[in-house]
Amino acid sequence: AITIMVGAQIARQRSIIKNISKKMSSIAICGGMANSFIAFNGNEIGASLAEENVNEEIEEIYNYSNENDCQIILPSDASVAPKLDPDINFAVKKIDGLNSSDMILDIGPVSTKDLKEAISNSKTVFWNGPPGVFEVEPFNKATIEIANHIADLTSAGKIQSFAGGGDTVAAIEMAGVREKFTYISTGGGALLELLEGKQLPGLVSQNIL
Repeated sequence: AITIMVGAQIARQRSIIKNISKKMSSIAICGGMANSFIAFNGNEIGASLAEENVNEEIEEIYNYSNENDCQIILPSDASVAPKLDPDINFAVKKIDGLNSSDMILDIGPVSTKDLKEAISNSKTVFWNGPPGVFEVEPFNKATIEIANHIADLTSAGKIQSFAGGGDTVAAIEMAGVREKFTYISTGGGALLELLEGKQLPGLVSQNIL
């Protein structure tokens, strides 16, 4: 199973990752949280959204994942621009090639391909957050591509797909594939409870899990 996680509150996510790393083969970290990991690994993140003073928490997350043989997947490339603007020129750069004025706004094509491959190699996908600023084109490219990939695999009976959170649902609706997911929760908290091992009555009653 794979979990796609997006968020910036690493202290909150730490306990969740500790629990789910025991059950997942991989956790793909995107968005603001990924930027903090990228900086932790010694790379320039420029003007990208990230948390400060979270090195201890990130180190613990790596320890959890190593202990449980759970792979942490981070972006290897990204779509970057000096600011968030649909009309601005953007570039695709490798994560280790960013400069001080770059703002990470979406994962790049190589990262998208790698994430789709990891999804294809899983039987269950939990999706909690779009990997890019999907509200603004062209920084919704990876999100739409991943939404369609998960939907196609679900429709083909190859995976079960669980999505949660308002942004995730909005992205899935933007892609027009909401009806193809196994289970969607508008509340991201409900999906996180599921990931932490709590039972959700709606899923139990439908014999989904």
